[in-house]
Amino acid sequence: MTSSSSARPHRSYRAPAYPRVAALGAVGVALMASGCPRPLPPPPGVPPQMYTEQDASAEAPVEKPEQPVTVAASPDMQTGLRAVLSPDKAAFVSSVEGQLTAEITNEGTDPAELRMDVLAVGIFSLDVFDSAGKRIPTIPPPMPLTPEEVEQAKEQLPPGQSRRIEYTLHMFSPPLPAGTYSAKLRDIPCEAVTFTITGAP
Repeated sequence: MTSSSSARPHRSYRAPAYPRVAALGAVGVALMASGCPRPLPPPPGVPPQMYTEQDASAEAPVEKPEQPVTVAASPDMQTGLRAVLSPDKAAFVSSVEGQLTAEITNEGTDPAELRMDVLAVGIFSLDVFDSAGKRIPTIPPPMPLTPEEVEQAKEQLPPGQSRRIEYTLHMFSPPLPAGTYSAKLRDIPCEAVTFTITGAP
């Protein structure tokens, strides 16, 4: 005579998704520390014969691929100024026609002073480097301003406001030879930008 218990159909059991450390207990933590992911003990209350490797793998953490990190220039800690520099074109036939534009933004909480007698002159505020990273000397600077002219050239940039300044690359003698160059502002944080001089067509 067959007992009623043996006549019951077998029902598979799917382990619930317990938090991994809590489900494994001390034995599972020891296995993880030893670098051996198998075999894993079942969660509390689950018969070992009904806990398969598929159940264990379902609880294993999934490693996410690393995401690229983009680093931008941070604003100046004292003035709150930050600039975005961009060439008018990716390539110029000659540096005589080359133009760069700077967008200077005050990201601070107080007005920032702009010395336009310096910022508006590329010889004073713009650094250009060749493909080897060597800074290229410019022509000599113009005659210095008088103290009165320096005061008159000062501007106040309110928080959240921007000031656009255009620069010419016509400040090298002889003009830049054909090649790839980079440029950045000297005194205001900004990311360097690249441009190309193609030479005579």
